[in-house]
Amino acid sequence: MAESKSRRTARKQAPKRGEPPLVELGVSGLKRWGGTLREEYLSDLKGKKARKVYREMIETDPTIAALLFAIKQLIRSARWVVQPADGSDEAREVAHFLETCIEDLEHSWADFMSEVLSFLVYGFALFEINYKVRRGPDEESEWYRSAFSDGRIGWRSFAFRAQETISKWDFDSKGRVRGAFQVAPPDYKQRYLPLEKCLLFRTESVKGSPEGRSILRAAYVPYYYKKRLQTIEAIGVERDLAGLPVIYAPIDLWDSNEPRAQTLRDELLDLIAGLRRDEEEGVLMPRDPDHPEAYKLELLSAAGSRQFDVEEIIKRYDRAIAQTVLADFIMLGEGERGSWALMREKRSIFEHALLGWLDVIRDTLNQQAVGRLMEYNGIPREFWPKLQYHLPRVPDVEDVVKILDALAKGGAELFPDEDLERWLRDLIGAPPPKTEE
Repeated sequence: MAESKSRRTARKQAPKRGEPPLVELGVSGLKRWGGTLREEYLSDLKGKKARKVYREMIETDPTIAALLFAIKQLIRSARWVVQPADGSDEAREVAHFLETCIEDLEHSWADFMSEVLSFLVYGFALFEINYKVRRGPDEESEWYRSAFSDGRIGWRSFAFRAQETISKWDFDSKGRVRGAFQVAPPDYKQRYLPLEKCLLFRTESVKGSPEGRSILRAAYVPYYYKKRLQTIEAIGVERDLAGLPVIYAPIDLWDSNEPRAQTLRDELLDLIAGLRRDEEEGVLMPRDPDHPEAYKLELLSAAGSRQFDVEEIIKRYDRAIAQTVLADFIMLGEGERGSWALMREKRSIFEHALLGWLDVIRDTLNQQAVGRLMEYNGIPREFWPKLQYHLPRVPDVEDVVKILDALAKGGAELFPDEDLERWLRDLIGAPPPKTEE
């Protein structure tokens, strides 16, 4: 049934609800005190102590180091390009300007990305954006020296401000971050870094937290127990090889009324604790000719097997550490575990997680770096370009064969095609075809 004219008129002229309330009533609820966050409940992972712990984890644990190496290398392999706002000449010219700003940085883009990826370990990474006026390569001042002489505002550098140097944060009354305070060597003076002059990369921003959340946070508990088990295992191996030292001594050494006896007993206890198999091994023992058996040292060897397999427990913690970043596929193949299909599935999930972190980097650059640069140069918003990444991915040969087979059965004419043949040969590592002389 056709809608009547009166109904259409009434719908078009429906009364407005009124002006929206332009006021913010609530707050994020982020726990903080004096510019420092109080969200973490483990004392070892609060504030600067957390940064020391995470640094220890990445520098001493082989499993964590391997995971981070894989993550960083895959993310650093991404190719970054500038996308114009549209196909107009004005948009392409602005995109070219952004490309020149990247080329004109004091540091390489690869070095910058290497420092950006520290936000995965610590939860955040802070950079100070330094600008310059592009007046040509002959200018003495670094604030004006550039490979270009168009007089525009460009980037001089994205200067890394290490996580351990950030002492506290500056918040407004609603809990939004306004800046950071830095205390760093060599002078250890307090410096204020306004957020409008910074790039802040975060793994997540729950409650508006400026510190995000380390991807190693969930790995801390298995790392903690694994570290202690490794210490116990090393001590156990040493004792099994060297033997458990036992000293038989006269009962008089336990006389609490004899200070000299107590001193000798303490020295013998230190002797037992410090007994090691090394280049300085050796024991000096007192001997009483009248009582040759008064002091006796023996090394007892451990008998029987252990109740627990320490090595298997440590491997279990290694798998738990890898699972926290969806990278447990690197553990497949150890022993009798895993299959090729399972590894491919887990690797696919891992690669999707990498894309999520690349999205964080891309969005932060576009919002906090590119947008401000465009504003300083007075460029209309409709011409603003964007940075985008392309992550190269080597296709699976089995998948390629299935696709080609399906296309061929569907009647697609795939060959002769020199480009396709060359690509397939490169994919499987086959030599190029022989050319006719």
